[in-house]
Amino acid sequence: MAEAYNLIMRNSLSSLSRYFVFLIFFSNALHPCIVKGQTSSETVKSLSIPAYRTDGPGDIGEIASAINNSSFSSAARIREIYSWVAQNIAYDPGQISNPDPYTSKEDLINQVLQKRKAICQGYAALFDSLCELCNIQSFVIHGYIKHNDIIDDIPHAWVAANLDGSWFLFDPTWGAGYMQNNEFVPRFSYDFYKISPAESLKSRMPFDPVWQLMKQPVSHKEFITGKPSGISTAEYNFNDSISVFLTAGKEDRIAIESRRVLEWGLLNKQITDYSNYLLNALDVIKKNKQVERNNEVVNWSNEAILNFNKAITAYNLYINAKNKQFMKPAYTDEQVKNLIQDPHALLYNSELILNNLEVYDPVMKKNLGELSRNIAELRKTIDQERAFVDNYCQTPAARRIMLFRSPARQGKSHK
Repeated sequence: MAEAYNLIMRNSLSSLSRYFVFLIFFSNALHPCIVKGQTSSETVKSLSIPAYRTDGPGDIGEIASAINNSSFSSAARIREIYSWVAQNIAYDPGQISNPDPYTSKEDLINQVLQKRKAICQGYAALFDSLCELCNIQSFVIHGYIKHNDIIDDIPHAWVAANLDGSWFLFDPTWGAGYMQNNEFVPRFSYDFYKISPAESLKSRMPFDPVWQLMKQPVSHKEFITGKPSGISTAEYNFNDSISVFLTAGKEDRIAIESRRVLEWGLLNKQITDYSNYLLNALDVIKKNKQVERNNEVVNWSNEAILNFNKAITAYNLYINAKNKQFMKPAYTDEQVKNLIQDPHALLYNSELILNNLEVYDPVMKKNLGELSRNIAELRKTIDQERAFVDNYCQTPAARRIMLFRSPARQGKSHK
């Protein structure tokens, strides 16, 4: 099986430090299964291809609009969604060993609509997104499967959708056709439309037990061996669990799912891989949060540096005027006060920012420590000059020239 999850690091360089942004790119090699062999034809119903079928890539918004305009109930809309996806998307066995990479769910859906080919992750993602655009609550389920009591070595994806308060299962990949002699045979079927939880568990096992939609979930061991454990388990309120799960934030949802997957047991490589994927996803989210915090610190630090540099410029303007005894040009007392007030205010802003920053990165701490020392040095000088200006403004004009006679009173520019 191709690598299921990839962490890509992009560099974000500030004037103070370099941080890494971690992104997850989901590979649609994660769930490439399709049913093998001829499917039953007993439940297949005649269906005319919807009028909004096109030969071109199409647009998911246009497809959803056509479905919404032709169907007024959730049950009718999801039937159209299942029919359209299963009849318009061909299974692509070539992607099992050489999957098309994608960077987001939207990217995956665009690829599916452009090529009109997919493996199960593409089918499920398109089905799920059409449900969302048609105001139907749904969720892509990840798990593994078995055929003729043999566990398949690659995972699978299907969809759960909520219709009028009840959850149903849909597998548009298997509804599209079947594999024979390593070739896809298109053959639309309703066999995998609104699958009952008990029927689905004969061949599909979700990694997260909540998506079994069973009051008494089946263990991995029972599914793998096909033999009941004989141990009675407490009833499970999956509706409440799903409600809490779907209303949680992204990080909490991954954490909840990860906990349940771990608690249910890692009995095979597929389950272990998926558990590791969830743990890696949590780690990525935490790292991204730290990156965001670091970048926020960087932004504020750069603001402090900017104000510090402006304070130096303003202070040097003051020194230039002072060395001309505020006479060339002539400054009023108010203008003299403003000359020293400007660098004071700018430096105060820098000090305020640094005093409120929480910095944990050692490199950034070192850099900001140096900035703080430079600010403290300039602060001492500015405070001395503010005292000089106060004295200057309180001294009669005729005696002010004496204030500039002492060499110590000669101003020095700041570098």
